Amino acid sequence: MEITLWILSATVFTVYVGFVWIRYGVQKSISYSYYVIKRKPLFTLALWGFSIPAMIIAAKPLIYLAGVAICFVGIASDYMDYVVRYFIKDVERVNRISRSITWWVHMIGSYIGVFASQLSIFIDFRLWPLNVIFLLFAGGFKLFKVNNNIWWIEIAAFVLISGVLLYSII
Repeated sequence: MEITLWILSATVFTVYVGFVWIRYGVQKSISYSYYVIKRKPLFTLALWGFSIPAMIIAAKPLIYLAGVAICFVGIASDYMDYVVRYFIKDVERVNRISRSITWWVHMIGSYIGVFASQLSIFIDFRLWPLNVIFLLFAGGFKLFKVNNNIWWIEIAAFVLISGVLLYSII
């Protein structure tokens, strides 16, 4: 059953990211892809389709926390709060207004998702060299100002988490 869940998890996320990449190109982030796709629920389904099976496969508290956090990212998909931007034309004023609850849920969920998953890889799976590799990739993307670096960091995190989960069930 675990391998079936892993295949489901990896396939759902890969197909979603591949669809966005082929159809709309590389975006600022995976979350930003919500704003370019026509069928908005696909974003939520992709995140849930990845994170819920991952929580079941790993059965570790930190991965569970990471999965729940990513589920919240999927729920809070409209994080840019276009309603505020529509009614207030002054962009500087919008930036000064406190963010909506959706933005906070989305951002906190995304940071907890990445941090908890990396912490689980370090503590639960004892694969700390993978954390070092991830940090080098993420740092390199930022340092060398790679276009759409958040997208690539998120892809690296997905590949790493999927790889660790596959390793744990083999």
